[in-house]
Amino acid sequence: MGTSPSYRAWVFGILVPALYLIVELGFNHQLANVSSETVNDEILSGLEFWGRIISGVGLGLILFRWTSRIGTSHYFRMIVCLALGMTAMWHIQRELTDYLVSSASVDDKKAAVVLSIVAKAASEEKLLTLENEPILSRPIKGFEKKTMMALFPAAALHADNREKQLNSWMVNNTAAVEPALVPKNVLENAYKNLIVPPIAIGLSTFFALFNLSQLISSVVDIWKKRIRPTVTIFSFACLVAVSLIPSNSFTSSAGYQNSLEPGLWRAKPLLAILVGWSMEAAPTWGALSSFSHRYALFGYSFKKPAL
Repeated sequence: MGTSPSYRAWVFGILVPALYLIVELGFNHQLANVSSETVNDEILSGLEFWGRIISGVGLGLILFRWTSRIGTSHYFRMIVCLALGMTAMWHIQRELTDYLVSSASVDDKKAAVVLSIVAKAASEEKLLTLENEPILSRPIKGFEKKTMMALFPAAALHADNREKQLNSWMVNNTAAVEPALVPKNVLENAYKNLIVPPIAIGLSTFFALFNLSQLISSVVDIWKKRIRPTVTIFSFACLVAVSLIPSNSFTSSAGYQNSLEPGLWRAKPLLAILVGWSMEAAPTWGALSSFSHRYALFGYSFKKPAL
């Protein structure tokens, strides 16, 4: 027996996307919390696993909406779209991570070790560039601080005059480490800790906003038919615009704009896009992410399930 249009609209257009958004935003909050410190391979593997699965669900829901004119069971189409979305995002994120890690030099990986150590000092306004410029335009706290700590290593990876800059930060913040003596496996782990947060946070935020725009259009469509595509596009554009309003203390600082950002764009433009988007967009929705994680998901840790 078929389901009524009203039932399908509420379940597939509102309930399922709403549940997905709670999980995606909650994961975003946990991701920033965990990634603000260097984590071991087990925790990092869990973040990668859930990042790929949840973003895949987000892509699957988009595919489900885009294939709405296909005359088949909603349940069957949902299963197929989710399977396709998760498969695609699993491979895309894995290939992207592998590409960025394989294309990194030994010096990049050594720099990642130092940057992971000084990230906390960076979030506490204790770091200056060689030009004596601050890398924060104002004090930060809460979710914005956690996000900054998670993304700072990637953002500063190609700082101007990097070797001298890193030596300055180590000396001034008593980070007693000699990268040349760090074991290879630690170098690899440090670099993956640098790469995973901008990929996971960036894609997580993007799919959350796109699916939120589809949820908004579904709500409108219940009362006003045939304007859903327009509402989706308009609401997504508005959500992105709000996310990119220049208000972030790190990306608006003179130190970031003059000494960190230009080198990253020259060396790794894809990473620069992910860092810039994640740093601006994620804190904008930090309150929603925190609420979803703490109260809707009861602080779920998103550890990799035992298979």
